[in-house]
Amino acid sequence: MSGPPKAFVDLHRLPEDARIDIIGTYALQHPSEKIAVPTDDEPNKPERYKKKLQTKFPQLIVEIIGPLTPGSILLRVSCPPQG
Repeated sequence: MSGPPKAFVDLHRLPEDARIDIIGTYALQHPSEKIAVPTDDEPNKPERYKKKLQTKFPQLIVEIIGPLTPGSILLRVSCPPQG
């Protein structure tokens, strides 16, 4: 991910499964974009997000990038262009 973000959406007030739906749907609708998804660094949360995204949206590529800031982990979500 390079350059400034194109958009920022605060999903923290939504239930986790609703967040997963929004992130996955957006990724599918914008296959040329890489989506940065910050999560808390609570135990297993990044892995849980990755598993939920890949289970519900198997065509997505989900990578755990690593610490973003103290207390948070960054995931990168993308959908390879179909063609």
